[in-house]
Amino acid sequence: IDINLTGVFLCAREAAERMIRRGQGGVLINISSISRYGNAGQSNYVAAKAGVAAMAETWAKELARYQIRTGTIAPGYTRTDILSAMRPEILDKLTAQIPLRRLGDVAEIASAALFIVENDFFTGRCIDVDGGTLSLGNGSADTNLANASSVSIASGAVLDLNFTGSDEIGALVIDGIDQGSGVFN
Repeated sequence: IDINLTGVFLCAREAAERMIRRGQGGVLINISSISRYGNAGQSNYVAAKAGVAAMAETWAKELARYQIRTGTIAPGYTRTDILSAMRPEILDKLTAQIPLRRLGDVAEIASAALFIVENDFFTGRCIDVDGGTLSLGNGSADTNLANASSVSIASGAVLDLNFTGSDEIGALVIDGIDQGSGVFN
């Protein structure tokens, strides 16, 4: 909970404060997980990831007056080093649970972030990027491997995507460490 919930809160608070000071608005994007719907034996993780999504809803109401929008992405099983290191038979079992019968790609998670940034009417909502896993009706994935920390974006990442030019980022904060300004490609 310290990392998966409190860390997200602290990073977003710092990013929001900087955005408010600059007076140019911005976007806070949180990484949750489809696990937020519930996984047996993971009550602390589930609560933290549900809290991440709930914070974005609350922040949308609190920060809109500063032209700050919020969004959350909840990845499902995503092709990362952690999943790639698994035995093939385990990976086959995981992908069998996904209606699209494949793992997600990190670029697909990034596409969801780009959608949030580019859609000026999007705020306070969570996008499930799960290949249809939740459409099976079970409300959750059947394993503890569907988690945001398995995505290449750091757990608790907050992207301050305050575009001041066509593709310029105002700042990037990951796990409370200011990564500076840069170009979003």
